[in-house]
Amino acid sequence: LWMRDTLRKADIRKAFDILTTMINRRFLSASLQFWHYLLQLEKKRSNAIHNLNIRSHNRERKRQLTHALDLWKEWNTVRTEEAKRAETARAQLELRKSLEGARKRKSEKKTKRHAKWMEEQVRLEQERAELWGKEIKNEIATVQMLVDLMAAEFVRQNIGVMVARVADLSVASVKRNEEAMEKLIAEGRLTYRILHCELEYSCSRVKIAGLSKELNERSGTIQHWDAMKEKYCVGLDTKRGKNVEVRFIKPGHLEILSQATEKRKGGSSSGHGNGGSPSRTYAVAIKSLFLNLDLDEFIVSLEIVQIMKKVESLDTYLKALMDQRDDDERARKWWENEEKRRDEEARRRRAERKARENAAWEEEKKRYDEQKRRYQEWRREQRKQNKKNVHSSNGPYAGTTGGPQGGRPKCTCPECFITREFFGSFFGSGFSYGGDGDEDSDYDEWDDEWSRRQNSKRQAQKEDEDKNQSTILGVAPSASAQEIKSVYRKKALMFHPDKYKPELGMTKDESTEHFKKLTNAYDHLMSNYDE
Repeated sequence: LWMRDTLRKADIRKAFDILTTMINRRFLSASLQFWHYLLQLEKKRSNAIHNLNIRSHNRERKRQLTHALDLWKEWNTVRTEEAKRAETARAQLELRKSLEGARKRKSEKKTKRHAKWMEEQVRLEQERAELWGKEIKNEIATVQMLVDLMAAEFVRQNIGVMVARVADLSVASVKRNEEAMEKLIAEGRLTYRILHCELEYSCSRVKIAGLSKELNERSGTIQHWDAMKEKYCVGLDTKRGKNVEVRFIKPGHLEILSQATEKRKGGSSSGHGNGGSPSRTYAVAIKSLFLNLDLDEFIVSLEIVQIMKKVESLDTYLKALMDQRDDDERARKWWENEEKRRDEEARRRRAERKARENAAWEEEKKRYDEQKRRYQEWRREQRKQNKKNVHSSNGPYAGTTGGPQGGRPKCTCPECFITREFFGSFFGSGFSYGGDGDEDSDYDEWDDEWSRRQNSKRQAQKEDEDKNQSTILGVAPSASAQEIKSVYRKKALMFHPDKYKPELGMTKDESTEHFKKLTNAYDHLMSNYDE
């Protein structure tokens, strides 16, 4: 409409201009032209209106078509999204069905595996229970035997004391006392564990199996069997060390650790005996067991336990064993007394030998003091006669001769003669008495020199004698007292007159003489270790 009004205004303006021109020029031609122009103008206007109507119709149609297309696109988008959602839902449903089937199959497999594992665990638990059942029976029987053995040993050790007290002491009275039985059973359990810790079905090192994650696969050491709880008391290993955390575990959940497993884990087998040898032993001792009496230390060996299991009558065997222990103890005491007697005799011989040496030294000291006294008297006599340091050949010792000394004859004056005669044997030819003998300090120097030389001489003689006697005995000069005793006992049994054997290659007299030399060498070398 705006375009149509604009064209109309332009046409009117142009028509006005033509009309003006026509008036000015020729009106008719101008009117014709004007009419012709109006016709053309109307035609143009009609065409323009027609075209405008067409365009307006086309725009409306286009708008409708565009709106319809937008609606179709929106519907198509919604339908596509719905189709996608439906497809996704179908895929998810199929996936859920697939996952559910897989989960079900997995659950079935897991259930089967768990059922199979449970059957295996039940079987293993039954096997372990049967295995530990043998161990429990063995432990109970062995502990009871050890209790009887310790009670019998306690009675044997203290029967003499109780006779003096006029009190009843027997195995039955000990076993009737609850406190004594608790101590005996505890010591019997410990002894059993130590003696059997590396035997089949009896290893103290175990591993827990078939329990919670907290305890499963943990290692520990069996302490004892608790009959009330029907469980083993186990000391579990922790970071602080072995046998720290105490738990009570059923036998069916315990596995024996092999030595290879222990080595792989860097552990070592527990126990207080002599290692894994069959001859394991353990020293048993209990303080204040019964009637304020102690069970003194005695040795229990695995061999004795095995014998007790085989004998028909345990009481008879224990009685025979106690009698044998009494005989062994009497023999041991006899040997100890005999050894003490021999040591006392040897110590007495060494004391006599040392006394003789000291007496000889004192005799030498007395002789030296006598010579010094005579010399002092002579010096005092010389001072009285006021003949100090006079070298004269007319004296009480004139005419004394001596051999050449440094190309010259020995001086025969009284002083030189007395010094040489009295002290030459003590100090040697090179000694100079110094001073004039008037001061006590001179004599002190002589005494110190004489003591030093005598000590050096005695030390040298002792070292030579040690070498000679150690060679005779067959030991090193620096051998210890235990080595000297051991070698002397062996050789004394070989060369003792009462043990003479012709196979030694010497007569009985020669053997006796050699035994005396060995005894003398033993006494000499042992004197170095006497107080």
